[in-house]
Amino acid sequence: FFMNAATIELRFELPRVFDMFSVSDVSEEWTQRIRSKPDKVIVNCKNVACIDSPAISLLVKFRNQLIKSGCQIELHNVGDNLLHFFSATRLDQYFKIQN
Repeated sequence: FFMNAATIELRFELPRVFDMFSVSDVSEEWTQRIRSKPDKVIVNCKNVACIDSPAISLLVKFRNQLIKSGCQIELHNVGDNLLHFFSATRLDQYFKIQN
């Protein structure tokens, strides 16, 4: 049970792509959300249809920062295409994924 959780909602215009063009916006929101030093960060991927390597790199960077500070990160509402991608790249072993 986590007393202090932060949720980051990934929202994009169509075609719902988390890519190099949206990385800076997500990074800004991330910085704001973790100021409270949460115990757990939930990244809501409901509105993400596909993701590119700069976005993956950003998620890995965020995860590493959180783990160092004792915080957990979970990816929620991961669609089938993204789940397949995470599985094929073995990132599903790196991130806790909740659907």
